[in-house]
Amino acid sequence: MDPAAAAVAVRAAAEAGEADAALQVFNELAQVRLGTLRVLSLLQRHPVQFTGDRGRTITELCEATKAAVDFIRDLAASPYRVLDDAALRAFFEESEKLG
Repeated sequence: MDPAAAAVAVRAAAEAGEADAALQVFNELAQVRLGTLRVLSLLQRHPVQFTGDRGRTITELCEATKAAVDFIRDLAASPYRVLDDAALRAFFEESEKLG
C-alpha cells in the first residue's frame, strides 16, 4: 500500500472510531436522562420523606451528577479534542468535594 493510501485508511479508521465513540457518548447521556426521568416519575407517584442523612446523600449525589454533566457539556463545547490528565484530575477532585 502506498503512503497516501495508508494515510487515507488511517484517517478513515480514526473517523469511524470517533463516530463510534460519539454514538456511545450520546447513548450514555441518553441513559442518564432516562434515569432522571424515572426518578422524577417515581417521586411523583410515591412522595418520599427522606431522613436527614438520606436527603443529604441524595443532594450530594445530585450535585456530583450535575457537576459531571456540566463538565461533559463544557468538554463537548470545547475546541480541545482530548481530555488531558490535569483536567481529568481537577474534575475528580471537584467530584470528591461534592460526593
